[in-house]
Amino acid sequence: ILLAFALVLVVLGLVAAPIMISILGGADFRDSILVLRVLVISLPVFFLTAPLQWFLITVGREWVLPLIYALAAAFNVWVNFSFIPEYSYFASLFATIASEILILFLLLIQTARFKRGIIKANR
Repeated sequence: ILLAFALVLVVLGLVAAPIMISILGGADFRDSILVLRVLVISLPVFFLTAPLQWFLITVGREWVLPLIYALAAAFNVWVNFSFIPEYSYFASLFATIASEILILFLLLIQTARFKRGIIKANR
């Protein structure tokens, strides 16, 4: 359901990006339309992390969440410091999306590890 909702928001966001930028920033910010559209395209990744987080909390693995988010934050800061001087706001855009993909990947690993443990315990 979350993924379907995210896909609807992607379509709406892609269409509405020029209007939103025009209202919020005016004509001087029209270069931001591309950035907003790329962020909107990444929405499904953000929506997929939520149920995985809640799953890990539900099964008592909430202790891994601060570790995952600390690692993602460190990665985000590193990418920003390393690449913003050369690539400007595109580096920040990449850092945000890559950090969320990293979070999703680490949450999937933790979910799979928990499920593997359950399967082994039931044998």
